[in-house]
Amino acid sequence: MLRHLTGCLAGAFPRVPARSFMLAIFAMLFLARLAPCQARLSDSDERSLNLVALLAAQPNLLSYEYLVAALGMPTRVSVLPGGLARQAEWFDYGTNHLRYRYQQEFGILVLNGEVRNRFELILMEGTRIDWHDLCKRLDSACQTHFNQRGLRTHEIKVSPNVTLEACQPDNYRALSEIEIAYVGRNVLAPPPLAEILSAGLIRRQDAFDQQARGCHARAAPLLCSYLHDFPDDAEAHVRLGDSYKACGCLHEAINQYRLAYVLAQSNPTIRDQAAQALERLHMGPVQPAPSQSNVAGNSALPGHGAAATTPTLPRSLASSASTIEPGF
Repeated sequence: MLRHLTGCLAGAFPRVPARSFMLAIFAMLFLARLAPCQARLSDSDERSLNLVALLAAQPNLLSYEYLVAALGMPTRVSVLPGGLARQAEWFDYGTNHLRYRYQQEFGILVLNGEVRNRFELILMEGTRIDWHDLCKRLDSACQTHFNQRGLRTHEIKVSPNVTLEACQPDNYRALSEIEIAYVGRNVLAPPPLAEILSAGLIRRQDAFDQQARGCHARAAPLLCSYLHDFPDDAEAHVRLGDSYKACGCLHEAINQYRLAYVLAQSNPTIRDQAAQALERLHMGPVQPAPSQSNVAGNSALPGHGAAATTPTLPRSLASSASTIEPGF
């Protein structure tokens, strides 16, 4: 194909040697590999980069509690016997791609018997995040070295106890992995409740944005994950019903509309939306049976639930608060 293209160019410009065209094409391909990725980031990459920047700016959020609030319940959690290390992993919806990993290590696994909290963002091939963008967002300079795998690694010292490293494979500017690590003598305290609720609002808005773009197949799992932690949010139930309806899951949509109708006792606007959605499906706003409601706990974001006046922990954290240690 390259030879055919060179021949065409040589025919169009007979006075220029074909070898010159060949060298020019190779030069353009080489520069394209090294050129910074200026294309717009995907929504998923944009959210991931914002999370990395937030954790770098506020290392106290580098904890399991905050990540559950920001990302939802992990796909897999494992604990080393003796509690010397714990790990949580989040996979992309509907794939086997590991997206995020959080590790906490203690005692003999860490130099000088300190504590290490480590958060990793694993990027898929073709991701357009490059280290220039990362440095601009963090407003920091970086040092470059090669890690144990022989990959070029850019290191930013965020604070005396927090380091950010970004791996760059081959000659590409695009990154393959970003890691933030805290190493210190003390276990990080759980983040403030306000930060956890703020992370929940971000998850909520991400799901609403996906739905506004018409990406109902992406919005539905995000809303399900959010409602697992904040089940009293009537508007989110209406939105989930809309996504189910758009995907052809009418039975699930009806259940969500009925849940929203019951929860929105003090919000006539959302209650009317749920009632109208049920009428369009030729169903009445009948209160669902307790076994159908799937509403447990009293978690809610202020202003979104039926009677949510005081902020509470997400259900996934509140239900296990008495059994997990700080950090896990």
